[in-house]
Amino acid sequence: VYSSNKFRTVELPEGTQTIDELPDDHELKQYAKQRGILGIYPLLHFDDMVNKRRVVVPFTYNGELVGWTSRHIAPPDKDTPKYLLNTQPGYVFNVYRVANDDLGIVLVTEGIFDAILVDGVSIMGNSISPEQAHLSERLGKRVIVCPDRDEAGKQLIEQAVALDWEVSFPPWASD
Repeated sequence: VYSSNKFRTVELPEGTQTIDELPDDHELKQYAKQRGILGIYPLLHFDDMVNKRRVVVPFTYNGELVGWTSRHIAPPDKDTPKYLLNTQPGYVFNVYRVANDDLGIVLVTEGIFDAILVDGVSIMGNSISPEQAHLSERLGKRVIVCPDRDEAGKQLIEQAVALDWEVSFPPWASD
């Protein structure tokens, strides 16, 4: 369905290991377990100073590595970014896996971890690029957007409505 050369392949840095290889009490493994994503998606760790306290989520397309994001488990200050991103324009996280399932719907989320948890895709932000919209629509499935419950999510809702996609909200706790 998809061209294998839409996104260029990339290499993992030296010293990459899977989260599964870390000891059970390692803070990264504990964080992934606490977030509910341990064991349901392959998570990595780069053993360098920049990514020392980051869970790395690889991005694949047609079975090839095309990028990744790393999420800091506890940013020490407002100058430390929560996420570091190595991605390509128009990429939709998890689209290749969702393209090959038998479900007639695709859930579109802002965040990567949300997409992993709901078995959907992520646009990695609160705005859908034209390339991401095209890639999502090429799935030939009913598209349901699940935005974050914040001010920034309103832009995503407006875009979803303009694309004639559906919008759904999970039951939110009052806090």
